[in-house]
Amino acid sequence: MSSYQPQAIDTSEASDRVFFQLLRSRSAQQRLQMAASMIRNARRLSLSALRQTFPQIPPTAFARHVALAWLQADCPAEFTPPY
Repeated sequence: MSSYQPQAIDTSEASDRVFFQLLRSRSAQQRLQMAASMIRNARRLSLSALRQTFPQIPPTAFARHVALAWLQADCPAEFTPPY
């Protein structure tokens, strides 16, 4: 029995190993492009959720909500993002 633990509870050890082997076969540039794409998609999903949560607020207030959601503790109190 292997001591390997898959990355997710619903993933088999075999499929996890294949996934990581395929990932290792990608170049550093390809992996960077994949990561950049995931970040863009996460931001789109975040913006969509924030728009659904705050549909009536003006653009300036919405931009502030986005800055707070994304920057959290690193968002300066006086920061007013452009919209």
